[in-house]
Amino acid sequence: VLPVVLSGAGLSADAPSNAPLGNELRNGYLNALLLASATDQSKADIETDDLWTGGLDTWRLEVLLRILQRVIGESALAPLSVVVAGRPNDAHTLAAQLLSMPSAPRVHLTLNFDDYVERAIESGTGTTPESVTLQDCERLKALVCEDWQALRVPVVVHLHGRVVRDGAMRFPGLIATLDQI
Repeated sequence: VLPVVLSGAGLSADAPSNAPLGNELRNGYLNALLLASATDQSKADIETDDLWTGGLDTWRLEVLLRILQRVIGESALAPLSVVVAGRPNDAHTLAAQLLSMPSAPRVHLTLNFDDYVERAIESGTGTTPESVTLQDCERLKALVCEDWQALRVPVVVHLHGRVVRDGAMRFPGLIATLDQI
């Protein structure tokens, strides 16, 4: 049994992180891509369409991003940099403290794209945590079989992928859908 800490997108919503929730990101993408380039008439048509008015909440962010990545390419994901523009908040610090305790779970499963928990761990302990996505299949299989108490550093598993800031923006593991998870 591998005890884990699990977090969702709400973890990063509070200041000073102020990361947008998935629905906000999705709506921002749709508005920017569809409404910003639409004519007045097509904008009126879009805004009154049943799919837009009644079904927008069924459009999953990770599915939309996957489609945009395939159609437009990596540049379509650049607006995701907004999720790493802030600083870790109190919830990230608390998660980092929990993950850094000797007898606590050392694995954090998150639906977040951001690296705030990793930054909070580094800031609080000086330790660089291991950060993986679903692309790291072999490492994930090994984690399930390992003695979690033997883990020397916390491991953060980004189930939907993540945004990495290392000079250039990179998006490893993006975009894993719930079906893949």
